[in-house]
Amino acid sequence: MNNYCAACGKNLEGLGFKCRYCGEYFCVEHQLPENHNCQGLDDWKAGKLKKFKKDVEVPKKPNETELKKIVKNNKWLEFFLVILGVGLLVFLLRMLA
Repeated sequence: MNNYCAACGKNLEGLGFKCRYCGEYFCVEHQLPENHNCQGLDDWKAGKLKKFKKDVEVPKKPNETELKKIVKNNKWLEFFLVILGVGLLVFLLRMLA
């Protein structure tokens, strides 16, 4: 890391901001790409640089049949649900007694 702002030459004193478009370090006043006339930002807008965010596919919510398959195939989950059901039944019986 360079200890001086790439735009004005000010000493960064360990608090430099790295531009995600050009990779240079800047002071607080020049940290935004618009404030230091970032060439990397222009290239990114023109599509010359790779996109930073990946397209993430949001997983769909499983329907009831898929949930039953998941529970059936997962023995530990099935065991936990049985124990939870028994515990709840014991709790309710004690409340009634």
